[in-house]
Formats: sequence, structure tokens, C-alpha cells
Amino acid sequence: MSALWWFLIGLAVMLVELALPGFVIIFFGIGAWITALFAWLGVLDSLNAQLLAFVGTSIVSLLALRGWLQRTLQGGVSDMELSDTHLDDFIGHKAKVTVAISPDSTDGRVDFRGTGWPASAQVAIPAESTVRIVSKDNLTLLVEPF
Repeated sequence: MSALWWFLIGLAVMLVELALPGFVIIFFGIGAWITALFAWLGVLDSLNAQLLAFVGTSIVSLLALRGWLQRTLQGGVSDMELSDTHLDDFIGHKAKVTVAISPDSTDGRVDFRGTGWPASAQVAIPAESTVRIVSKDNLTLLVEPF
């Protein structure tokens, strides 16, 4: 089989990887491309030798690169959780009301550290007022007049 066929097989296999989960099939594409390179250089003449090179390089690339590529491409998890465990970053701090807050509505908003946050309160608070953050429920800040 010619080097061009091995290259096209490798390309097709890598494109299939885009549609399938698991990050395994791409290594058979790498094996096909390495086999294409060896066939192009004239190192592998027979189909049996090419098939052995394909299987061998695919398995070696799978075992050698899969873990590293998964860690590199999938990224990691931040040390800082986006949960209520870091309430100290909010509780007790001042914020500025940008949209008036009323007890019966969820339309109120405050500006805290340069970011707009939904806010609620047990009393009506007009816009431009300064408030203190009492608690946090998901993304909504519960505030009280300062």
C-alpha cells in the first residue's frame, strides 16, 4: 500500500475521533501517519510489514501519549471551588446598589468589586445606596442597608 493511502487513512481516523468520545482512536491515526512516513521513506515495502508497523506504532503511541495528552488537552480543576465555601470573600463587605432592590422582586442588582450581581433584601433599598452583604445564595447576594 502506498504512503498516500496510509496518510489518508490516518486523516480519516483522526476526523472520526472528533465525533467519538474517549480519546483513543486518534492514536491509530498517528500510527497510520508514522506508517505512511516509513512507506514514503522506502523502509516498509510489503503490506505485512506496513500492517505490523501500523499496529505497533499505534499501540506504542497510545501507551506513551494518551495520559499526557488527556491531562494537557482537558485541563485541570481550579483549586478555588465555585461554592459557598469562600463566603468570607463576600460576607460583611460593602456593595453599591445599581438597580433598586425590593423585598418582593428579584430584579435588584449590586456592584461588588467591579462586577454586577443579582441582589435581594428584606427591605426596599433605592439605587445608589451602599449595602452590606449578609449572605450569598448561588449567584444572588442577600444584602442589608449599610
